[in-house]
Amino acid sequence: PNHLVLDNTIRSVVIQPNQTTSYKAQNQWIKGKVKLRKFDPESGKQVPGATYAIYNNQGKELERLVTTATGYVESGYLRFGQYVVKEVIAASDYVLNDTVYPVTISSNEQRIEVTGHDVRQRGRIEMTKEDSVTGGTAQGEATLEGAVYELRARENIMDPSKDGTVIHQKDSVVATLTTDKEGKASVDDLYLGQYFLVEKASSNGYT
Repeated sequence: PNHLVLDNTIRSVVIQPNQTTSYKAQNQWIKGKVKLRKFDPESGKQVPGATYAIYNNQGKELERLVTTATGYVESGYLRFGQYVVKEVIAASDYVLNDTVYPVTISSNEQRIEVTGHDVRQRGRIEMTKEDSVTGGTAQGEATLEGAVYELRARENIMDPSKDGTVIHQKDSVVATLTTDKEGKASVDDLYLGQYFLVEKASSNGYT
């Protein structure tokens, strides 16, 4: 049968007069493994700490796997049949990837590689410049537009792949923001971590 491993061993039996000789044949199930690879599409680096689950075609969870420092992890043996693999817990600093990967074990000792990627979590900072007395309204000929701020790293901002790479050194300038007519400024696509803002140039009419 196609779900079992062919046993082509030749075996001997002895036929005795007026007796029935019986022989019991046993075959092993076809079995294989799933090998998971998780990587960061932005840097191409392997990502540890992502948790995947393997389900049978009835939706029952069979096994959970966590990617290692190499970005790889291998399942135990799975019998002949169809399964689905999906991420259930994202690695730290990454967004959960809800892609479902169908896999089919059809030959003995088969290794099926599933490659997934997670998008890095990003942050955004929005700031508003105000008059200390009137709030969002500038006084007289003054303006809230044109104030310049530097966004700096309060700590080393690390690569989320956990390989020890420093993206921004502590106290380094990450971005420069200039307020608009409403006294607002923002910056997107920031790696997770601690930052601070320092004013480098005030707008007209202000210290």
